Amino acid sequence: MGKRGPIPKSNEQRKLEGNPSKRPMKGQSPQPDGDLPDCPDWLSPEAKQEWSRVAPELSRLGLLTKLDMAMLAGFCVSCSWWRRSQEVLTTQGTIYVSVKGKLETRPEVMIAKIAGEQMNAFAAEFGLTPVSRARMKLYPGNEVIDPMEALLRGIEDGGK
Repeated sequence: MGKRGPIPKSNEQRKLEGNPSKRPMKGQSPQPDGDLPDCPDWLSPEAKQEWSRVAPELSRLGLLTKLDMAMLAGFCVSCSWWRRSQEVLTTQGTIYVSVKGKLETRPEVMIAKIAGEQMNAFAAEFGLTPVSRARMKLYPGNEVIDPMEALLRGIEDGGK
């Protein structure tokens, strides 16, 4: 049986977006330690480079905690696979002549396709795509909103 409707948003995501639906917040969401997780040493150099590029900004925005390490690592690995396969396709093309003399599609075409899909799915979870960012409404500097200001803006305070 398939899932129905959109994936529910966390209270934190609804607060960041300004709670456009104006529905009451449901309960308290878990609050994991917001410290920037360490980059896993088992990542490839390309994946570590991507981690270094995105992790500090995600942490600054409060969108990355230690619990998210594996999810971000998955994003970074997908990026590295996509990048490596694209480098091969750029230099060698998308087809080759097999030992039987037939034109064949390079395996990197499928690797790039799958890695790109995975990368996009992970990216959407962290707000790393233009569409997922457009759905979020972050306040300048991601500041804490004064309760009176929140009331004036129509932002709910965790259902309290």
